[in-house]
Amino acid sequence: MNTVYALAWKATQQLCGSMDLETAMTAFFQALRSSMPLRHIVLGRFDEAAGTLFAICRTSDQGTVRIFHSFPLTDEQLALARSLRFFDPHEAMDALIDNERHPLAPLYRHGAGPDGHPGYPFYAHRLAYDNKLYGGATFHFEPGSVVTPAMLAVINAVAPPLSIFINAWFQYWELERLKDQIYRDNRTLRQRLSGLDEVRMIGAGGGLKTVMEQLRQVAPLDVAVLIRGETGTGKEMAAKALHDLSPRRNRPFVAVNCGAIPPSLIDSELFGHVKGAFTGATGDHKGRFERAQGGTLFLDEVAELPLDVQARLLRVLQEKCVERVGGSGPLPVDFRLVAATHRDLESMVERGRFREDLYYRLRVVSLRIPPLRERVQDIPLLLRHFLEQAANRFGVLVPQVPDTERRRLLAYPWPGNVRELRNVMEEALALCGSGPLRFRLPEPQAAPVRASEAPADAVPPSPPADLRPWNDEAREYLTRALERCGGKIRGPGGAAELTGLHYSTLRDKLRKYGVPHGRGERK
Repeated sequence: MNTVYALAWKATQQLCGSMDLETAMTAFFQALRSSMPLRHIVLGRFDEAAGTLFAICRTSDQGTVRIFHSFPLTDEQLALARSLRFFDPHEAMDALIDNERHPLAPLYRHGAGPDGHPGYPFYAHRLAYDNKLYGGATFHFEPGSVVTPAMLAVINAVAPPLSIFINAWFQYWELERLKDQIYRDNRTLRQRLSGLDEVRMIGAGGGLKTVMEQLRQVAPLDVAVLIRGETGTGKEMAAKALHDLSPRRNRPFVAVNCGAIPPSLIDSELFGHVKGAFTGATGDHKGRFERAQGGTLFLDEVAELPLDVQARLLRVLQEKCVERVGGSGPLPVDFRLVAATHRDLESMVERGRFREDLYYRLRVVSLRIPPLRERVQDIPLLLRHFLEQAANRFGVLVPQVPDTERRRLLAYPWPGNVRELRNVMEEALALCGSGPLRFRLPEPQAAPVRASEAPADAVPPSPPADLRPWNDEAREYLTRALERCGGKIRGPGGAAELTGLHYSTLRDKLRKYGVPHGRGERK
């Protein structure tokens, strides 16, 4: 008996050594064949409702072959299949039957081998999991061989782990099949949606018509693209459209805002890291380069990358390899690079704040997204699009836009571009209640105190003789703050700390009042 369980243990170890059906079943068969005259093993799954047997595979000395075919069962065969539910391993010798006389023989005969010999005996054992019958396994012996109770005892011992393995593998196979189906459905949907880019990219038939034509020309070519435009013009949307129109559309689109990643984390975020590379690195981490494998990597605000990171980015683009922080070797990567910036990269290159070699790597093709003030004809379409989106999100009806408000929108210069338009529209929708929409647009100058808000006897004070326009005062204040901090904006001793403003707020004000700032913009 010890020998029986030793053989069963050996076969079970081989079976559980891999989740690959062919590998596991071949090793399992070889382990059993070393102690008994097995010819082949056939696995099947019953479907009582459909009255069919799904033959999974056949394993022999030549290896494992997937059958993956359903066979209809006669009433007699179905009754015999159901009888396996009451199978008693202790009556094993009574179950050893001749293949030719067995009602299920036609279902297995095609797997008998080239000789088609029908006379070899086989032993049928149920496959059950959680006390539920789901299939059967037949162990076919060589013709004329002597099958002993010890051999059948080994088979009885390995049947339960075989049942667990096949059940787990079948679930794994079905999940893989569903995964493939989802992938195919996703690819089909992407292909159908690829023709809707002009709808999703509002203005493709108006102010962005030239941009869309350029995107369609460049998308099939696997070259780097540099998208230029002011903040809020929709550079990421253009990059996504480029990806969706390209042969890489079914692979990842990974977007990175280079200006939003803290300097201390930028290497880990872009290049990834291995476990133990630094304090807090509790596991391996794929960087953005690896995540974009096979797809498109979009580097937004690429001009914000420090010079040392620019050098490492250039190396990745040249060698098509990336090395994780703390890693021991390079990993191959394949992605299309699309970069974007609102900066004057040429000026930054001249001042030594952006690498010239990287600049030429990025701008193989350069596209410009026009600001909203240059495509006023798109404002009504954008307004309608954003209103419908927000109304659906807020659960309200789309309100009418008064003509006077529409004219105000068309006349406003939109320094924040499409992003500002969206924010202004959502604010108006949130505050309008049941009334008409009223848009709150910044005035060019500070609004004076209205008479209704001042006391009746108030006398307006005379302005001091040395009072200058606010824009001049603000510009001079911000310039002095930068000079005092040596041009440093954020961090300890930076202008943001000195002025008490948040870093992003200070940068917005520097842009608004035309104050040169940043390492690459100060003369």
